[in-house]
Amino acid sequence: MTPCAQCGTPNDPVAGYCEKCGQPLASAAVMAAALPAAAATPEAAGKAATNSLAVASLLLGILSLFPPFGILAVIFGHVARSQIRKSAGRQKGAGMALAGLILGYLALGFVLFVIFIVLPALNWH
Repeated sequence: MTPCAQCGTPNDPVAGYCEKCGQPLASAAVMAAALPAAAATPEAAGKAATNSLAVASLLLGILSLFPPFGILAVIFGHVARSQIRKSAGRQKGAGMALAGLILGYLALGFVLFVIFIVLPALNWH
C-alpha cells in the first residue's frame, strides 16, 4: 500500500491515483517519468471522456419545466459530479453537471413557490 502524499490515505500502488482525493501517487509519478516522452502525451493516454450523466443532467435541466425532469436533473447532476470527482481526470463534464443541477433546483424551487405561495393566494371563490 502506497500512502498518498496529500491526504495520507493508503492506496494500491497499481492504481496510480489516490482513491480519496484523486492526486497522483508517487509511484505513478516515478513510472511516468521512466516512460518515453511520446507515451506520456495525452493522446497516448487517451482523452478524458465526457460523463454521460452530466450530459443527461444538462438536457433534463433544460427540460425541467416539467417537475419529473427537474428531479432527474438534480439526481443525475449529483451522481455525475461524484463520478467525475472520483475519476481523477479520466472524465470531464463537471460544468454540464453543475448547470443541470442549477436548472433542476431552480425549476423545483419554482414549482414549490407556485404550490405553496401562488395557489393558496388565489381566490377561488
